[in-house]
Amino acid sequence: QRDRPPLTLSYKSNTETWKAIEDGVDRTAELATDRANRFLLHLTGLKARSWLRPDHAAARKALADPDMVISIQATVIDDQGEDAGFEWKHLTIGSVTVRDKRIYYGSVKGEANPFSLSIESVELLAVDLFSLD
Repeated sequence: QRDRPPLTLSYKSNTETWKAIEDGVDRTAELATDRANRFLLHLTGLKARSWLRPDHAAARKALADPDMVISIQATVIDDQGEDAGFEWKHLTIGSVTVRDKRIYYGSVKGEANPFSLSIESVELLAVDLFSLD
């Protein structure tokens, strides 16, 4: 997120364990794992409200100065169901304000079309993963 230092989260699904490195500092012990689990659920279940043209002016403006960028290293499964290594996916989320209303847009690197997102979806991804309250 724009106002937070870079955070790297690693999740091992076979052991259901997390590792958190924020701005080069290991903060795994402080990570609220229940929040991290919900973050992962929301991220993997993220749905676009609508798909937009590649030249959508408001989306282009919002994504040029993003509110957050989420990079994911995912396991690639080949046609035979075998592990074929990893690939990176990059989700960019930005916003613009129109008539006192904030509108969110997203894009996935390598995909031509941006999309709109609900404010609720963005709020679920913007959660503080270290807060105890």
